[in-house]
Amino acid sequence: MHFEATTKNAELKAKRAFFAYCVITGLSPEYRPAERRYALDAAHILPRSTFPELAKCVENILPIIHYRHNYRGGYPKEDTTGCLDLADSTNLASDRNPIARIRWLVEHVHPEFWPQVQERLTLLMTDGAKISRGVLSRREEALEIIEGRE
Repeated sequence: MHFEATTKNAELKAKRAFFAYCVITGLSPEYRPAERRYALDAAHILPRSTFPELAKCVENILPIIHYRHNYRGGYPKEDTTGCLDLADSTNLASDRNPIARIRWLVEHVHPEFWPQVQERLTLLMTDGAKISRGVLSRREEALEIIEGRE
């Protein structure tokens, strides 16, 4: 795993690894609308608040547009994708737990980016378990979910 001196540096490196494409929608920088909800966020797979030891880990960060990262503005009824962080998109929504976040990613990562994201998730759960008890306690279930995507 790769750690940077600051969280900001790790976020920038993670975005660069995917050439600033959103790993969920596949939108490239030149095709993203200028609206705030399409801004590219550096989304932590395992939350910084729960896993501070992994906040600066590049493999724990993926570039995801705000609309699919942490959006509380509501989605149309036909949009069942939602976002990584929240169980639903209301202001009262609770955060997804770590396993639910991994499951959401496995179900929604754009096919073009899945091999690279799968590699990151696997590394995060295997090597992350060596430095985080929180990852260790979830490792087996997470790896089953990751390996379950065809």
